[in-house]
Amino acid sequence: MVYRHLLNFWPLVPALDLQSVKSKCDLPFSGNINLKDLDEPFQFYKQKVSNSDIKMDQSKELEKELNFLLVGSSIGCLFKTLSRFHRHEVSKLNLYVACVFPESLVRTWLLLSLFRNSTLRLSLLEKAEIFLEILGNTFVRASTAAYIENMSAEILNNIDCLDRDTSTLPFISVKHLKQSEIDKMVNALTYLKTKESSFNVGKAWENALRSFFGQRYDSRLNLFDYHFNMKLSDYRIINLQKYLQWCESGIAFKFRSAKYSYPNKTMAVRQRDNRTRQTHDALENFVGDIATSPFLVFGVESGNTELFKKANNEYVSTSADISKYNVIDMLDEFAAFSKKQSSKAIEIHFLFFDTLCKSRKFDQFFDSVYISCDKMHCCNKFLPKVLKKNGFAVFETIRNVVNSTKEQKVKHSEGILLSAKSAGLSECEGLGNCNNFKFFKRTEKQA
Repeated sequence: MVYRHLLNFWPLVPALDLQSVKSKCDLPFSGNINLKDLDEPFQFYKQKVSNSDIKMDQSKELEKELNFLLVGSSIGCLFKTLSRFHRHEVSKLNLYVACVFPESLVRTWLLLSLFRNSTLRLSLLEKAEIFLEILGNTFVRASTAAYIENMSAEILNNIDCLDRDTSTLPFISVKHLKQSEIDKMVNALTYLKTKESSFNVGKAWENALRSFFGQRYDSRLNLFDYHFNMKLSDYRIINLQKYLQWCESGIAFKFRSAKYSYPNKTMAVRQRDNRTRQTHDALENFVGDIATSPFLVFGVESGNTELFKKANNEYVSTSADISKYNVIDMLDEFAAFSKKQSSKAIEIHFLFFDTLCKSRKFDQFFDSVYISCDKMHCCNKFLPKVLKKNGFAVFETIRNVVNSTKEQKVKHSEGILLSAKSAGLSECEGLGNCNNFKFFKRTEKQA
């Protein structure tokens, strides 16, 4: 069985707030700005706002609407931009999420449902734990499995009447989906809501490892250790033992002494053969990342320096602890502001990638386009036509892709520069382009 890395269930870069990037792109050059320094947790932000006598629910609304497009695996960027929305002077934000597989959209929808204040009356801690388990675990707890089944059934019941009933899922829109595309999502949701599972994710993970390592499979623990020390050396906050446990089992986040015995069915992906127009049952295959880990999305950066303290030259907290802190912080911030303002101020629109490339309704429509590393090779199909004048684009690099060589990373960076140039973009000055992202802006002269 051959391992095929078809998509990323989680981004391979830390989360990014697109509105912060836009605000910095719009400013005149004033020296390099480290985006990591802009990441202030809500815990500190609300205290600063309170001390400065600035009302968090400002009555003054600017007549400004932004349209952001996120292509590929962009869960980190989506949720961070979503939670930070009210920090910026924007009246409305439209986030368009474009994916190839219907399972990716459904998985994103399940995670978005946790941002609802009324979600099963769960605490912020419970929501954060469910969020992280769905995001990065092959096996989940019974409570998380029940959440996937129940929420899938609820979404399924409301997917055809979102415009008529906005009380259940107020900020999700499927108006840009064709009926055939909705049918694909319905099929994925129908599978998720059933209690029986034909997805042997444990065997699928093992098959992926055997195919990936080949004859070196018996030495995989040494290879895992090599990946950690040689390819992820900039992220020492990631605990080696937890990384090795994830590499072996696919379980990244464990809370307390709970049993993780239910397969995470959101990682089951059926592959479609465009030549024969047939869908192959690929439930015995794992098609996501098995080398870099989900710890990078929310677990390696935070404005809370207490999380990076050391004792005896070892970090007291782990990337799993930081991930939970950051997710709770995002959930808390979104909940605090959504109580004061209508959630209609934010709308999330689902798209299929093919529709995005073929449709003309999005010509020069987006203020920003975020392109994941696994979609860089096909960005020329849509980027030149969908980006507005003075719009900006963010490209993920493959810096953290463990199974990539130096030559591949150089080639990927060259591909980004070539794609940006062909779209009439130039590098943003003053952002201090880090190794994880490349930032570009379209000017009126170049457009």
